[in-house]
Amino acid sequence: MAGQLRFLGSQPKAAVASWMRQADCLVLSSRWENQPVVILEAQASGLPVAACAVGGVPELVRAETGRLGPPGDAQGLAQAIGEVLARPGQFSRQAIRAEAVAKYSYQAVGERLKVCYQSVSKSFGQGCNS
Repeated sequence: MAGQLRFLGSQPKAAVASWMRQADCLVLSSRWENQPVVILEAQASGLPVAACAVGGVPELVRAETGRLGPPGDAQGLAQAIGEVLARPGQFSRQAIRAEAVAKYSYQAVGERLKVCYQSVSKSFGQGCNS
């Protein structure tokens, strides 16, 4: 079904993950965002992203993981989508996934929180078990 766009409506989580693994690109056209989980989910599936450069999105989408368009600029977003789709091999899906897992997996986030909590507990001069 090359060259077609499908709107699937609400789907179970497993189906969403499956569709992401089959997709060519995630498009996020938001006018404002903080740290959109859907981008992290797409990247965990190895999916490149085309999005508007709003809020925290530019911190998540780099040249190696997708393209950004200016906020509120439909033509700019269309260009970003076109750049992602024009050369499918330009993005390493394995590298996108590996980076997402290294930064945002439960283990990675848990390890950073552990370091943070240990630092805070040391600053008070006592361990967590006191």
